[in-house]
Amino acid sequence: MVEVTLTSGANVCLMNSSDFSSYKNGRPHRCIGGLATRSRVRFQIPSSGHTRGTTFFDTTPRS
Repeated sequence: MVEVTLTSGANVCLMNSSDFSSYKNGRPHRCIGGLATRSRVRFQIPSSGHTRGTTFFDTTPRS
């Protein structure tokens, strides 16, 4: 379980290493999450291995 605490609304995404690399390079990727309007967002990690998270504050969809 991962818990994210925010001070304002943000897009919160949890993804594996491959999807995180695609995200950083502007390529299509998959993630769990999305726009969080309340603090203390909780995610169940879907699989073993390395999982990465990111937050971004723009509202432009990133696929």
